[in-house]
Amino acid sequence: MKVSHLLSPEPLELKRKSLRLGILHYHLKTGGVVSVMRDIIEALRRYGSYSACEIEVLASLESAGDLHVAFGSAADGGGGCNVIPVSGLAYHDVPYPDPESFLKASYDLAFEILAALQLEKNSAEYPYILHAHNISLGKNPTATMAFRWISHLARKRSLPLWLINQVHDFAENNRSDRLEALYNCTGRRDEILARSIMYPAEPNIIYVTINSADIENLRAFGIPDNRIYLLPDSIEVERFERNPLWDEAEWKRNGLSNADYKEVMLRMLSDFAAATYQPFDRSLPILLSPMKVMRRKNNLEALLLVLLFGRMGRNYQLLISLNANSAADKIYEQYLKECAVACGIPVLVGFGHHLVSNGRERVVRDGQLNQFTLSDVIALSRAVLTTSFIEGFGFVYHEGWLSRKMVCGRKIPEIVADFEANGMDTGHFYERLAVSVSDLPDLETRLSDAYQRFVRRYGKEMPHAHDLTVLSGKDIIDAKTFMVNDERCIDFADLDAEMQRDLIARCASDVSVADKLIDRNPAVGATVKLLTDPARELIEKNASVVRSRYSLEATARRLEHLFAIGDSLFREELQSSVPAKENYAAVLEKYRKPHRIRLLLGSGQ
Repeated sequence: MKVSHLLSPEPLELKRKSLRLGILHYHLKTGGVVSVMRDIIEALRRYGSYSACEIEVLASLESAGDLHVAFGSAADGGGGCNVIPVSGLAYHDVPYPDPESFLKASYDLAFEILAALQLEKNSAEYPYILHAHNISLGKNPTATMAFRWISHLARKRSLPLWLINQVHDFAENNRSDRLEALYNCTGRRDEILARSIMYPAEPNIIYVTINSADIENLRAFGIPDNRIYLLPDSIEVERFERNPLWDEAEWKRNGLSNADYKEVMLRMLSDFAAATYQPFDRSLPILLSPMKVMRRKNNLEALLLVLLFGRMGRNYQLLISLNANSAADKIYEQYLKECAVACGIPVLVGFGHHLVSNGRERVVRDGQLNQFTLSDVIALSRAVLTTSFIEGFGFVYHEGWLSRKMVCGRKIPEIVADFEANGMDTGHFYERLAVSVSDLPDLETRLSDAYQRFVRRYGKEMPHAHDLTVLSGKDIIDAKTFMVNDERCIDFADLDAEMQRDLIARCASDVSVADKLIDRNPAVGATVKLLTDPARELIEKNASVVRSRYSLEATARRLEHLFAIGDSLFREELQSSVPAKENYAAVLEKYRKPHRIRLLLGSGQ
C-alpha cells in the first residue's frame, strides 16, 4: 500500500462534527517542535471545519513564562487551547534501579495523562485524539513507555481514544546518548524492550513524519503502510508576508506612534551588541542566519562565507539568532565567537530572545515597542543564509521567500526533495564546500586521527554496533574525499570545529588560500551575485510554492483528512494491521553511512 502524503489528500467524508485533541510534548520551551504544535493549534482554530474544537496541550512547565512564550493569548483557554501541566513529561533520562520501578513510574504517568483527558466527554463516534511529538526520541523513556501504556489501556478498556506519534527526529540518527538512555532505562541494558516502546506497531497508533526521507525508517521499524502519513510542517504565510513595522500601516495597526522603526531596530541591535561585547556594524548590509548556534547547524561555515564574500568586495554583517543550549554546542559557540574576533568577521549572536517576539505578533506594552517579529528582522536583512547539514523539516528554506528575500547557502538534498517535488527551485544552493587537504598543514593527518577516534568512541558508546558494518577511519575519509582541480578535497562540513576555526583563520591571514577556495567553489561567487542582484522571479516562484502548499490552511485540511482516516480505522475496530518486515539494523546502518558521519557531531548530536 502506498503511503499517503496528505499534501493533496483525496476527498474523504468528514463525519466528525466536534474535535477534542490533545497535543503532548516534553516541554513548551522555544524550539522547532513547539512551533509546529503552535501552528497546528492555529491552523485548526482559523481554518478547521469542526463546529466545536477543544485543544489541550500536555507538557511539563518550568515556569508560567513557558506558557506565555509558547502560546501567548491562545493559552488562556479562550482560543480553545488549554494547557495541562504534567511534570512527568519533563526531560529525564536517568536509569531506574530496576525494571519494576520503571514500569510502575510509566504506568502511573499513563494513568495521570488518561485522567487529565476526561474521556467521558468522548464517544466511539467522536473519539479523543492524542497527538504526541517526538515521544520516541529518548529524552524521557518513562514518557515513551507511558505512551505505549496508553495505547494498550485504550484497547483493553475500549476507551474512546486513538493516538498519533509524530516523529520529528530519530535517536538512531547518530544520537548515541538518546539510544543509550532508552536501552538502559530499566537499570539493565534491554534493547528489545527499548525498540518495542519506541515504535509500537499498535492498531490504534498512526505515525506521522515530516519529510519523505523518514518514511523508510518507520517501515523498517515494522509500522504498516496504512499507518504512516507524511505531514509537512506549516508556515504562517500572513506572518511573513506582512510589511515591516516601519511601514505606516503596520505601526498604526500595532497602536504605536510615528517613529523610524528601522532605526529603532538598528539601535536595539547595537545596544545588544555593546552589552554582550560583540561587533555590530550598522553600515553593512545584513545576512541573517535565523537559527540557533548548534554543531549540526554548521554555523562556522557562515563565518567562512562572510569572509570569502568580503574577499570578493562584498562585506556583510552576519546575524545568528539564538545562542547555543547544550554543553557541547556552547563550546562550539565559543569557537565561533573567538574565531570571529580573531579574524575580524562581524557576527552578532543571540539577539533573538532580546529583540524578537516568540509569538506571532510584536510585543507592545503601554504604547511602547518591546520586541519585533522575525519577519521584521528578515525585512531588515539582505538575505537569509543557511549552512545546516541536518534539519527535521527545514523552515529556513521557506520563510525568507515570503518576506521577499533571497534564501541562500547549503542544500540538504533529502530535505529539499519534498519542496522541489512541489515546485520549489533550489538550484542555486550548494551541496558541499570544497576544502583542499593542503589548505591547512597536516590536515590529512588530523583528519585521519579524528576519524579513528570517532570510530573507537562510537564502538564504546554503542556496544550494539558490533553487528553492523565495521568502518575504519580510512574507509570514512576515502568515501568523503573527492577531486577538484586536481586537488584532493573534503567538504568544510566534514571538518571538526578546531579544523574549521583554523581554516577560517588561515583564509584571513593568507589571501591566496581564500582565493583558491573561491576558485574551487563557483557557488560562492554565484551566491555573491544573487546577494547583489536578487532573482525576483525566483523569489516569487518559491514564495508561491510556500504559499500554496505549506500554509496553515493547507495544514488544517491535511489534519482533518488525517483525523478522518484515524476515525475510520477506529470505528472499524481494526485489531491488527499487516506489519512491515522489521529491519531495525537497516536504520542504524543508514545513519552510519560515511556521508552521514560528521566530526562536528562526534557520535551524538
